[in-house]
Amino acid sequence: MLKKFQHIIKSIKKFTLKTGAFILVFTLFCACAPEKQEEVILPPVSDPLNQTTQKEAFFGGTMRIPMTKDPYSMHPLYLQEAQMRNIYSMIFEPLIKFNELMEPLPCIAESWKYDESKNIWTIQLRTNVHWHGDMGELTGNDVAFTINTILSDSQSIYYADLSYYIDSVEGYGNTLIIHPKVPSYALIYALNIPIIPQSYYSGKDKLTKVAPIGSGCFKVDSLSFSDGTKMSLSAFSKWWKKLPYIEKVEATGYSSTEETLNAFKNGELDAVPTTLKTTENYEILNGVNEKNYLSHNYVFVAYNLQRSVMAEKRFRKAIAYGINRTDIINNVYLKKATGAEQPLFNDASLSNASVTRYDHNIVHAKEILKELGYRDNNGDGYLDTSGGPLTVNLAVVNERANPIRLEAAEYIQKDLKEIGIKVNIDAQPLNTFMDTVKKRNYDMVLSGYYLTETPNLNFILKVDGSGNLSGYSSVNANESLKNIDNAKTIDSLKQSVASLQKTLADELPQIGLFFEMNTFLYSDKLMIGAVSRETQVYSTINEWYFTAK
Repeated sequence: MLKKFQHIIKSIKKFTLKTGAFILVFTLFCACAPEKQEEVILPPVSDPLNQTTQKEAFFGGTMRIPMTKDPYSMHPLYLQEAQMRNIYSMIFEPLIKFNELMEPLPCIAESWKYDESKNIWTIQLRTNVHWHGDMGELTGNDVAFTINTILSDSQSIYYADLSYYIDSVEGYGNTLIIHPKVPSYALIYALNIPIIPQSYYSGKDKLTKVAPIGSGCFKVDSLSFSDGTKMSLSAFSKWWKKLPYIEKVEATGYSSTEETLNAFKNGELDAVPTTLKTTENYEILNGVNEKNYLSHNYVFVAYNLQRSVMAEKRFRKAIAYGINRTDIINNVYLKKATGAEQPLFNDASLSNASVTRYDHNIVHAKEILKELGYRDNNGDGYLDTSGGPLTVNLAVVNERANPIRLEAAEYIQKDLKEIGIKVNIDAQPLNTFMDTVKKRNYDMVLSGYYLTETPNLNFILKVDGSGNLSGYSSVNANESLKNIDNAKTIDSLKQSVASLQKTLADELPQIGLFFEMNTFLYSDKLMIGAVSRETQVYSTINEWYFTAK
């Protein structure tokens, strides 16, 4: 058993993932759905990852979890590490949260309304929300301070979304007034930000290492960096909802994934979120459960539309039909990914399931190529051009600690060979790859975006967008983007996004492959709720409990 576990640890490097070149950061926080007063929580019978025997919850217990040993900052608006964002989801609460369809729900914000005559969004805030440490109640001034802090510094992890939509804000009592740059309902999606107390964070440096203070269901009792990194949390007695079942949380700093998983294996931790793909091997460890959850890593192949062969839309569609994304998901990502053809989450109500799909279809791909006049004249398996075999080059990042993208590229190479296209893989170290992407020196590129819930795809589709890897320019797409920015209701937003999806499916500047998935490993003595998104794995902590003292 120990030998097998050592094999797991050795495989960590192989499956460590890094995000793509263009990143938007996000987070979600302590659960803020409408309050339900339940004396006993029972695990859902339909969840195969929970024990089949339902057990009653008891109040108490200490949950032990990992944190970053040397975090970039302890300031909630400047966090860099996923582990820290996860922990802060217990300490801070956002203006809005999302339901299972990724639609905005009230949290600190109770309601919102747009006044077209004044061009303002009015946000009504929840009353009786207390700050930790007897710092009084949350007000509109705190919310305005939070947003203004973000808007004043592009280094804040929330700057990209908020600065696109918001010009200025004002706080009055329990009301927030937003003066938008872009009045779209999409602005509401961007309000999934942690609200911080002005009296505590005013004047704090962005790299501060002070203990965080928020309004979430857990408060920080102690923080130490002197003898190893440790942070102790306890249930916040003045939280506006029912107290969590778990009484305390102890977070300990670890410097690597290997060190963290060894601690979990040795029984020093009760729960660990991980990007490791070989988690099925944990079945050998007694008392371990796992849940997969969606990351925001969207992986895709972008076509360089400035290359003559890629300028032909039918050729791009043939490639899309030729790629077997299911094969890549199963064999490279070990089923830790979910298929996605466009840069929108499949489970979101904004995503239109009726748009054209490009499921693997070799016959159809070959038919398209034949219609374009390509033939294999010499029987070598590749279609011919005047200059030799029909060849495209595929750029991909290649790092020893991150070989998974290269492996995916090799599967794409194999798939396209089946339809007669020769793929030369141009595997490059990260720095070289970034320069290649900047110069758009490829026929195709395998890359990824780190996407937020906010449906702002301008950075991908605008001709000057930092994430426009195709050199894509489209009148139809621009019109849809404009309509998204002018949509004042969620229904009109859905219609505008659906129109954009139809354009992207037809014009096909890129072909989406999948969203990567991560895994939450936890003790079978811990009963947990849903784990729906990366950096929010503890967002339903108020409903979790231990089944044995």
